[in-house]
Amino acid sequence: MDICIYLMRLLRIYKIIYNISLVLMNAVNRKKLLKFYSRFIKKDDLCFDIGANYGRRTEIFLKLGARVVAVEPQDACMQELEKKYSNNKRVILIKKAISDNQGEEELMISDSHTLSSMSKEWINSIKSSDMFFVSTQA
Repeated sequence: MDICIYLMRLLRIYKIIYNISLVLMNAVNRKKLLKFYSRFIKKDDLCFDIGANYGRRTEIFLKLGARVVAVEPQDACMQELEKKYSNNKRVILIKKAISDNQGEEELMISDSHTLSSMSKEWINSIKSSDMFFVSTQA
């Protein structure tokens, strides 16, 4: 497997193949999520997408006919959500972080947007992966 990856990188096709595989996996995952959530969500239900990221679940909830409150603290993710949903009357976007504590907490932002968190315990458990690069307030 390592030799295949090496050859793909050498031929400069690794990123292309990687991106194609992501697109295919997302299509399969989207179908699975739609099937899963269709058991619980009906037309005009109100759904909350907490830590909405780029809105994968928001998209699923909307396809099921729900109204959605999407909460996301990361700037880059919120910008994408605004591009997708700012004109959609069935979506309310809130740029905040959600916690069981009131006030401000530290938000650790990873270069892999899906790994950002305010949970110090969780962050400590994956710090060795070198995926976190900046800290900010939320």
